[in-house]
Amino acid sequence: METFRNLSIKWKLTWIIMLASATPLVLCCLAFIGYEVVTYQDAMLREYSSQAEIIAANNTGNLSFIALGIDTKDDAEQTLNALRGNENVVAAGIYTNDGEVFAKYVREGNSEIFPVNPTSNSHRFTESNLVLFKPVIQDADTLGKVYIKSDLGVIYGRVKQYGTIAISFLLGAFIVAFVLASVLQRVISGPILQLADTMKKVTEGKDYSLRAAQQWNDEVGYLFDGFNDMLTQIEKRDEELEDYSNNLAEKVAFRTQELNEKNKRQEEMLLQMKEMQNQIIMQEKLASLGTLTAGIAHEIKNPLNFVNNFARLSVRITKVLRDFFDKEKEKFELDTVQEIQKNIDFLELNVQKINEHGKRADSIIRNMLLHSRGKPGERQQIDLNALLDEYVTLAYHGMRAKDTSFNIAIKKEYDDAVGMVEAVPQDLSRVFLNILSNACYATHEKMKTANGDFSPTLNVITKNGDNDIEIYVRDNGKGIPEDHLDKIFNPFFTTKPTGDGTGLGLSISYDIILQHKGDIRVKTEEGNFTEFVIQLPKDAENAVLKST
Repeated sequence: METFRNLSIKWKLTWIIMLASATPLVLCCLAFIGYEVVTYQDAMLREYSSQAEIIAANNTGNLSFIALGIDTKDDAEQTLNALRGNENVVAAGIYTNDGEVFAKYVREGNSEIFPVNPTSNSHRFTESNLVLFKPVIQDADTLGKVYIKSDLGVIYGRVKQYGTIAISFLLGAFIVAFVLASVLQRVISGPILQLADTMKKVTEGKDYSLRAAQQWNDEVGYLFDGFNDMLTQIEKRDEELEDYSNNLAEKVAFRTQELNEKNKRQEEMLLQMKEMQNQIIMQEKLASLGTLTAGIAHEIKNPLNFVNNFARLSVRITKVLRDFFDKEKEKFELDTVQEIQKNIDFLELNVQKINEHGKRADSIIRNMLLHSRGKPGERQQIDLNALLDEYVTLAYHGMRAKDTSFNIAIKKEYDDAVGMVEAVPQDLSRVFLNILSNACYATHEKMKTANGDFSPTLNVITKNGDNDIEIYVRDNGKGIPEDHLDKIFNPFFTTKPTGDGTGLGLSISYDIILQHKGDIRVKTEEGNFTEFVIQLPKDAENAVLKST
């Protein structure tokens, strides 16, 4: 499964289409071969039952003469010799009423031990033979029994023939499905990969003048248009922000010089300007991110619906196959029953896993869409533990996507008493993702220099208090130097290398927690650990702002 996650989107789509197409074909072929075996067994039983009845009818007189002391054994054996024309008959015999073999036929080259005291009017299929007994009846009196034993070479031959046909058909179908999947997946993966390449160039080069070439008029085309519009807006707003910053700097310098004697008023003005600047940066960055998130989520949801629908169909087909086999399994040998049941169980597990992970992906997409559609500042009742747990998973997989060597032990202790909390889910999720991503990054950086003597660990805890809810996020990473503690919530301050961080994550998180009338603080020891503690009031309307 890990290998599948790391495949490119074009190979994921190819294999998903292949699995969804191949599974019903394999089931149909297995059902067809099983039905053919059962049908031919019935036909074979009817054929030999008819032959046994004919032999019985032709030998009633021979068996009647035994009581008169007349030897008609040659006549009886001549009747049995008519079976020579059927190369599948191994042996045949006529028994007297006391269980003695009166006449017999054995296929040339075979030695046969005839059953003792056979059961009247019965049959059974063994691994390699059909054994049949029919009574010889005259005027309601049983004179003896007819015994026929046939090999199952015809059945095995037909199974082999149908198996060869099925394998050839499936191989051809797989090849055709693979070719079609390889071609058709480009309709979805091609533009997405092109868009991803453009996004990578923009991210790496910080060049917002680049544009993605739009060649489609469907939803993918709308996604390209939205992406290009977003870049245009970012480019324009960066210019406006730069002009605004320049003007702001001039105004601050002028005001500082003019109001040199009025320090208190000057400090209040600077704080207001700083807050305004941070609000503009946060709103512009988050608005652009929401547009991109909504577009990508809408585009991925279409092929994901296809996967989920076929997964549900495969589950129903598997159930139909199991129900059919449960009705017919008494006609098969025990080994065959166990093997088919094992394959059905394995197939059922596979489609359940596809269905399960499809639902998981669909849940993430719905959360992304909900995230992008939410109204700023709109509070609602949320399951805090569930929201936190979702972003623990997203932070982990986000780090894994950047570096597949990353791994970390995650220990969760959620207080069920926390329950539902009134908050702005879009904003609170950004706080969780920022802090959890920083924790993963810190442990991974420490792991690179630990020479194998370090085990990355992340502890996530929620506690329900009398008036507050506390959230603890603790990692055993590199820690924060003491001289940086008073700067970590400042805009654009970061200790990460250029390109790895913008310095806005903790600043935005700090502002969001303040808007929720909560508190965020940090405990750390350089080289050992970092722990963020978030406090959220249960009654946000009457809460007093804690952080200063």
